[in-house]
Amino acid sequence: MATREKTREALEGSIQKWEHICDGTGYDNGPLDCPLCELFGDWDCYGCVVYYDTGVSGCVNTPYGRWMQHVCQVHAQKKPYIIECPECEKYAVRMLNYLISLRPVIDEMRNEIFDYGIGD
Repeated sequence: MATREKTREALEGSIQKWEHICDGTGYDNGPLDCPLCELFGDWDCYGCVVYYDTGVSGCVNTPYGRWMQHVCQVHAQKKPYIIECPECEKYAVRMLNYLISLRPVIDEMRNEIFDYGIGD
């Protein structure tokens, strides 16, 4: 069951992933290395704090879309994605800051998301 604590741990893992991307020691392999995606599914996403915040799945309406567009179109990168220029860094930092901003949102999430085992 995806408890509030497991959700919090997954968010912290995702924050850590983006900290490593931003400091140049990590990379983005999309939902394959995202703790939130591992817990909630990479396209359904119901119960994920990002889904709760945006109302849509797949990290749509987050800084992730601009990151993906940039690394794929400007640098023609294939997974895993890394920072190659200041613009990459800008989008990575925005994603990191967005995830950090979600820390208090977990406490606002409706209990039924956790009570009914959504995210198993």
